[in-house]
Amino acid sequence: MVSKLKTVTILNYISGSLLLVALGLMLYTRWLHSDDVAILLIAFLGLLVFSLAIALVYYFSLEVVGFCLLRLWVGCLLGVIAFTEPAVFDDGLIKQTQEITNWMLLSSVCMHCILCLIRRMLHVSASEFQLILYPDLLEMSGFVIASLVVGQDLIAVTCLIAGLFLTVITIQLKSLLGLVNIVFMVIFANVQFFKLLNISLNNYAFFCFIGRVSFEPIFDWYFIGLTVIQRWNSILLAQPAVRKLFIAGIFLAELGFLTVHSIIIRHHKEWYVVVPIFAIVVFFWTCAHCAFFATCWTLSNKLMECADIFHDLPINTRSLRRIMASRGLRCFGLIAQRVACISLFTTNCVAVVAWETKSALSVGTWFIVLPLEICLLSLLSNLGTVLGGMCIGYAIVIPTLPVRSHLKTPVLPPLFLNDIHLHSTQILNAVQNFFTFHLIEPFGLEYSSRGLSFEDLELKLRQFFQSLTPDGPRYDTYLVYYSGPVDENGNWALTGDERLKLDQLLEWWRVLSPGYDSRLLLVVDTEQSYHWVRQIASTSHLYTAIQTWQSKVPLDSELGSCTQIGTFTIDWVDYNCSDSGKINWRSYDQTTQPLYAVSNSWSDFQFRSPTPADIANFWNSNFQNAAKLMISVTNGLRLSSTCLCSDCVLRCLRRKRMKWLPPLEYDTGHGFKLVYSYI
Repeated sequence: MVSKLKTVTILNYISGSLLLVALGLMLYTRWLHSDDVAILLIAFLGLLVFSLAIALVYYFSLEVVGFCLLRLWVGCLLGVIAFTEPAVFDDGLIKQTQEITNWMLLSSVCMHCILCLIRRMLHVSASEFQLILYPDLLEMSGFVIASLVVGQDLIAVTCLIAGLFLTVITIQLKSLLGLVNIVFMVIFANVQFFKLLNISLNNYAFFCFIGRVSFEPIFDWYFIGLTVIQRWNSILLAQPAVRKLFIAGIFLAELGFLTVHSIIIRHHKEWYVVVPIFAIVVFFWTCAHCAFFATCWTLSNKLMECADIFHDLPINTRSLRRIMASRGLRCFGLIAQRVACISLFTTNCVAVVAWETKSALSVGTWFIVLPLEICLLSLLSNLGTVLGGMCIGYAIVIPTLPVRSHLKTPVLPPLFLNDIHLHSTQILNAVQNFFTFHLIEPFGLEYSSRGLSFEDLELKLRQFFQSLTPDGPRYDTYLVYYSGPVDENGNWALTGDERLKLDQLLEWWRVLSPGYDSRLLLVVDTEQSYHWVRQIASTSHLYTAIQTWQSKVPLDSELGSCTQIGTFTIDWVDYNCSDSGKINWRSYDQTTQPLYAVSNSWSDFQFRSPTPADIANFWNSNFQNAAKLMISVTNGLRLSSTCLCSDCVLRCLRRKRMKWLPPLEYDTGHGFKLVYSYI
């Protein structure tokens, strides 16, 4: 570890030394060329600041203050050099010195790039993720100060650097479009932006500045093993006022962008043609961005609910991803990302229409709004692809002894009554903890010591199968848990010598699940429930699955082993809810063998995508009559599979895999798994 730190320190000193020498030589060549006293003053101040930084670091142990002061002044010097590039050098010696210093700047930024890469490969960089790198922010501030020192357009340069800063944050948030945007910004700024300011730019100094502030975020995009949601945590869990201020800032930036472009479009030589076109584009831009801001506001309110739930949960059970999935943010993200995509498109349309009359300020405001909209588009897209669906659960627990098909449900023996009731209560508590941990919406937790009648059970299951999410659509998964008396065929034994067979249960589900767009998952903890496994496996045209168990030891032919019922539930809940309590299902000490089976079409299921009706309801509920014009546009913006033929082939392969080589652990997409173990 010591040798690694030594290597990194040496490379850091080499990179810094190359940069400082290059900056000194650059200022010297500028002074030789122009005889400007101001350059000598800047060089003197640079030497003073460098000395002060060394004193703060090595004599006062204020490393953070010293390095931040140095980064601020380095940014300022790079800006001065970039903005004061002479068009032609008369002296050959000065020109040769200029070329040497240019290559030194290039070598410095290449060394900085290698240093950033080595730090991450050797794991000697900062372990904690930081959304805002304050030293880089200070260097960007120094670059802005340089524009004031040399008398350039301060507002336009500030907009450019603000756009660069926002793009760097977008990269920190792991947005692929952020990487594309920074390449576009650098190229466009070099080709167009500085020409609009009549600046003869030193490309080496400018690229050196860009590399110093962007290489670390770009490498962190890959090397920091955090998901997009984890990188957004500091914003998603921020105070509501902070998120509201963030939305207000986006609104002001968008308003400034539109205002600047509305002013410059009047100077178009064919204004009588372009201005009406611009007005039409602005109308669609306004509609799209009204919907965009309303979407941001709705997202902020939903995040406030998620943050409240997050802080109320115990620390060891907190998972923002599960919370957001349970609150329906996946479906919200799938719809809202279309709104964000349309907003980004209309923003670019406004810039394109006003292209002929562009100014440095209009380009700068464009650079600001692009990363803001890209950032939110990436978040909404990630919510739609990473989060799981919504799940609702209904649990039935009945104290039980084995029941034979030719006998009625027996009365529980008094000697076993207390033990069985206590065991059943433990089962119910385990299921309740399972629902709470995975944020499964509880439809009901039924506990009945006297059993259930067929009519009552049918009524409750029908109501359960018709349950809808708070936003209106159906749940993705309907989970039914049953632990109670069964006969020797696994049928549920009810009061009055009634039986609920699997065929009847699936028929209710088939009738009450329109379009078959939801899954039915049965978790059955009874002695004979393994008889249903083969029936589920042969079911077609329904998304159904069962998780149950089979005993590894022979049961008593008359009484069975009532103490074994519930053991599987407790183990399965512990397996899915505790990282430290992993169960070894193949252990010889394990008395239950977990089994699961899925229907033929189970692998075809995909978490629910918003239908045109859902999109229309979303727009009507959030925007009322203001932007209904956009409903048809968002309905038409589909993200479907590329080829129907390939989709059929993949679906067939997935079915064969689940039938012939079912995984021992199957992730349901809700945070818990179905498990299978061979005896």
